[in-house]
Amino acid sequence: MPSLLDIRRRIRAVKSTQQITKAMKMVAASRLRRAQERIQQARPFATEMLRVLNSLASRVDPSAPTGQIEAINRGLMRLSRLLVPLGYTSGDRFTHDLALPIPPLAGLQRARELTKLDPDSDDYKFARAALVRERNRSVHAFDSAISAADDLLERS
Repeated sequence: MPSLLDIRRRIRAVKSTQQITKAMKMVAASRLRRAQERIQQARPFATEMLRVLNSLASRVDPSAPTGQIEAINRGLMRLSRLLVPLGYTSGDRFTHDLALPIPPLAGLQRARELTKLDPDSDDYKFARAALVRERNRSVHAFDSAISAADDLLERS
């Protein structure tokens, strides 16, 4: 028969395991909530892309000349070259681990750090300049993607 000390140790071990399990459930729930929020944020973009693709699909006849199909393919490749880098380039794109969660427009997430800095410091000024560059890069990419999508819809 186990002693009273063994029973107390076993009780502590079970409680500790319960705490760990509860913490793991909370972390999983938090990750799920963040993933759901990202999906909600991406819905308008996905809806617009679906509209463009449906419009293209309704305009392209499978018996159409290969030149027309190749033009559409080139247009879609151009769109992806413009938009995909916005989703993952916050650092070196060749060392990025795709399994890690990334916030939308990762380069603009530095704005959160800006509030923690002293407005008179050099770090604040450098961070602000980097954010302005990233904003300009994002706006340019979105403008270019809009014109590429318009060109694609006009040609097909």
